[in-house]
Amino acid sequence: MNELSLRVSGLTCAACATGLTRYLSKQSGIRTANASYTNATLFLEYDPDIISDFSQIDSLIRKAGFRIPAERVTLACHGMEDGRRMDTCVHALERVFGVKSVSLDEAEAT
Repeated sequence: MNELSLRVSGLTCAACATGLTRYLSKQSGIRTANASYTNATLFLEYDPDIISDFSQIDSLIRKAGFRIPAERVTLACHGMEDGRRMDTCVHALERVFGVKSVSLDEAEAT
């Protein structure tokens, strides 16, 4: 089992959180779901053999009437003097569960 904690938009009351928790708990591949409206978060424990792509979780949350807000993260990567290291870094980040896209500013790479 894998665990995931994420922010969810639209959790405005206890009933919303309870409804999302119940809905997700009934879905194939979800072992545990716990939504909290006080901090607008969702904790999931899921089977990676059944849920292998983040878009599956996103789709379930959208079907329940909520959404996962997209976040942009900027990382400083040092030691990227050559293209091979840059490619390795980009490919590793692309394989991280939940990452939708990766871009690299080669002018900033050092």
